[in-house]
Amino acid sequence: MKYNIPFYMKDNDSASMVISKINPASTVLEFGCANGRMTKYMKQELNCKVYIIEIEEEAYQIALPFAERGICGDIMDFYWSEQYSDVAFDYILFADVLEHLSDPLEVLIRAEKLLKTDGRIIISIPNVAHSDIVAKLYGGSFDYTRTGILDDTHVRFFTWESMLKLVKEANLSIDNVQTTNLELFGTEQYQNRHDKKPSTLMCNLLRWRADATVFQYILCLKKGLDIIDKPIAFSQTVSDQMLGRVYIDYGDGFSEDHCEIIAAQYVGDGSYRATIDYSSFRGIKRIRYNPVDNQPCIILTDTIKLCESINTIYTNGIHIRSRVLLRGNNPEIIYELLEQKNELSGDIIFQIMGEDFINNLSTMLIESIAENEKYEKDLISLEKAAREIESVDMKIKEIKKTLELEYK
Repeated sequence: MKYNIPFYMKDNDSASMVISKINPASTVLEFGCANGRMTKYMKQELNCKVYIIEIEEEAYQIALPFAERGICGDIMDFYWSEQYSDVAFDYILFADVLEHLSDPLEVLIRAEKLLKTDGRIIISIPNVAHSDIVAKLYGGSFDYTRTGILDDTHVRFFTWESMLKLVKEANLSIDNVQTTNLELFGTEQYQNRHDKKPSTLMCNLLRWRADATVFQYILCLKKGLDIIDKPIAFSQTVSDQMLGRVYIDYGDGFSEDHCEIIAAQYVGDGSYRATIDYSSFRGIKRIRYNPVDNQPCIILTDTIKLCESINTIYTNGIHIRSRVLLRGNNPEIIYELLEQKNELSGDIIFQIMGEDFINNLSTMLIESIAENEKYEKDLISLEKAAREIESVDMKIKEIKKTLELEYK
């Protein structure tokens, strides 16, 4: 049996989210029950009457003792729509099932007819727009795996938008949405450490997509279409921290012995805020802050440099007005304490490579060109003035020479 997985309630788990929506003592139709791990829980823990449909004979026989009635067969044969027509269901479950079916729309349409007026259809479905899949497609790969988003038995694939379309065409509407989430490179697509990963810039762009980390959607559906389309809100994990390093120099240089990890918080537009406070420390000569690794960044705000007793050095930095581009793959800022009193505290907001970074960099380049053009114009004016002064000076010398000759 391929999907012989034990069940227990846990976080970030689609089966647990499906079960959590079911009231005790309900009548449930479970499509694709596998070995009955959820069937057993609903029967024994929730006192539900569960009716099942499963195509694998071995799994079906294991699940059947926990069911009121069962059908061992192909969902696409629609035998169940007749066999269970005498039952009104509180819940109909499709837990990672619809993506295995050639015509999920027809299945939903027929299933809806077996649902009570106030009943719910609960589905969990993989998100083919997870950034791991997008990254692989960007690299020219579409690799099936034994399980996961590109399970080798999946015949249909869904994004958030295509799933909304399916729900509406089935004359259903969304009651609520949950998601399971896996970070970038956290799915089965990148289980092999030799899998080639995209560039840092591409990783950043992938990380900030709207559904970047959504592994599965869990939808609770009700009969009928909403008269007014309401915006659907669902939670997902976001890469909301960027880990940097702070090195402290007490007079003997920077070393790993005096190093601390600092978590900068995501503030939007590809930017992060780091708060540094060493005002209570004594004997500090210098501090070095490395905001990120393996990529440049733009310093948008640095309140530490405003302290009078601190000299700020932006290594490999290009200053353009109020911003600083830290070049190279190991950007760093060094703060030198000029006096014994320690005022080293403040916030640093920096932007890493991404769409906003590129836009900001373009703006900085345009501003730099504009300033250079202004300097060039000023230089031309100065050169012109210098030539005029030189011309006047020559005339003065000629007049002076004429006067001297006349005097003689």
